[in-house]
Amino acid sequence: MNINALTMMYETSPDSGEYQVSSDVTWAQEGYVFNSVLSKCENGGVLSWNDETKRVIMSSNTSDK
Repeated sequence: MNINALTMMYETSPDSGEYQVSSDVTWAQEGYVFNSVLSKCENGGVLSWNDETKRVIMSSNTSDK
């Protein structure tokens, strides 16, 4: 089990509201926008995008997924 894994979902087309799970292992570098409203964890952790490092950051005081 990879404890550093996140599931990425891409919107199928702009403003469609329909998403599909991605099999990508790296973040798209262009053409996509990180959605902080829909990006969430199960146990209250907060996800944010670091534009400098092009990585998602998870902040939590407990184990989360």
